[in-house]
Amino acid sequence: MPAFNALLVSGPCFIHNLPVELLERVFIEVMMAGMEIYSPYASPFVILEVCKLWNTMVMSCPALWSTYSAPVELLPFTQQILCRSGNHPLNLRFEATNLKGELGYQETYQYLLQLSHRWKVIDFRLYETMVPDFLTALSKTTDTLQSLVLYMDDTAMIPIAEIVSEHCQSLRHLELVSFSLYNQRKVISFPWSRLTSITISTSSAITISDGRYLIASCTSAKSIQLGVIKNEEGTAPGYNWDSSSISTLPALESLCLVVKQLDPANILKHFTLPNLQHLELRHFRSFICDPPSFGSFLTQSGCQLRKFVLDATGTTRNSQLVAEILLLEPLQAVKIIEFRLQGVYRKSIFDSFARMGRRPSFYAKIRPYGLGLPGVYIDQSHPVTRSLYY
Repeated sequence: MPAFNALLVSGPCFIHNLPVELLERVFIEVMMAGMEIYSPYASPFVILEVCKLWNTMVMSCPALWSTYSAPVELLPFTQQILCRSGNHPLNLRFEATNLKGELGYQETYQYLLQLSHRWKVIDFRLYETMVPDFLTALSKTTDTLQSLVLYMDDTAMIPIAEIVSEHCQSLRHLELVSFSLYNQRKVISFPWSRLTSITISTSSAITISDGRYLIASCTSAKSIQLGVIKNEEGTAPGYNWDSSSISTLPALESLCLVVKQLDPANILKHFTLPNLQHLELRHFRSFICDPPSFGSFLTQSGCQLRKFVLDATGTTRNSQLVAEILLLEPLQAVKIIEFRLQGVYRKSIFDSFARMGRRPSFYAKIRPYGLGLPGVYIDQSHPVTRSLYY
C-alpha cells in the first residue's frame, strides 16, 4: 500500500494513458449531457483548467466547442466561442425568457440564426416577436438537423409544421411544449411517421380520438410522450378511426401518457406494443378504473416491461383498486414499479390484499414510495429492494 500511494503521488496520472480520441469522446458526451440537464460544469472552459494536456486537447477539438447553451456571462463572446467549432454541426440551447435584456442577448440570437445551416440539435425558448426570424432560419437548415425542441407562441405552429415537412428531412426528435396542436379544430399535420422520438406537451387538451390518431401515426417512434389527453371525441384529419381496430407499433419502447378525466386503458386497448419496456401514466382527476382491460392490453402486447410508473397524485384514495392493479399477471415480472399516489399507503394496500386473499409475487419487496409518503415502490432487479428515498 505505501508503494501504491507513492506511485499515485509521484507517478504520471493514469488517465494520461488513455488515447486522446477516447478522452475527446468522453468530453463530447459530457457536453451533450450537460446541455440536457442545464449543468454549468459541462463546459470546455472547465476542462481547460485541469492540466496542460487537457488544455491542448480541448483547443484542438472543434466538436467540444459545438455544444453551446448561451450562458449569461458568455453572451458577448458567443461568436468567438463558436468560431472554435470550425464547421462541426452545432448543438444549441437559447432561452430568451431567461436572457432578455442581458448584454449581447439580441446579437447572440441573430448570430445563432445565421448558423442554421449547421444546426444539429436545437432547443429554443422564444418570444412571439422572435418567431419570424426563427422561421426564416429554420427553412434554411440542411440535413444536419436531427433534434428540435421548441417553446414558443401557438401561432407559429402551422408554418413550423410546413417547414419541418419540407426542409427537415433528417429530423428524428421533435419536442413541442406549451403549444396547441389544433388549427380550426383540426390537428396540425407533422411528418409523424419519420420521427423516432416525440414529446408533445400541449397548452390545450387533445381529444381521445386525436390522441389515438397521433400515436398510431408515429410508426417509427421508439419514444412517445403525449398529453394532456381528455375524455372527449374529436376528428383527426384524413384518418377514419375504427373503434374496433388495433394498431401495432413494433418500434415503440417508451410511452408516457398524460390523461385528464380518462382511463388510459381506453386508449391503450387499441394498440399492440410488443417491444414496450417503459410505460408511464400520469393522471389528472382520473385513474385506471378497469384493471382487467389494462391487463388485457399488456397481455395482447406480449411486451416485457422493465419499468411501470403510475402517477396519480391527488386523484385516487382507493387502495382496493391499487391492489387489483398490482395483482395483474403481466406486472408480476416487471423489474421496477413506481406508484406515486395521494392518500394510499402501503399498509392500506396490504389490507386490501388480505381482504382479497391474494398477494402479488413481489409482495415482500413492496416498499413505501418514500419515508412516510403514500404510494409504493418495487424493485425486482436486486435481491433486496429499498424505498426510493431511503
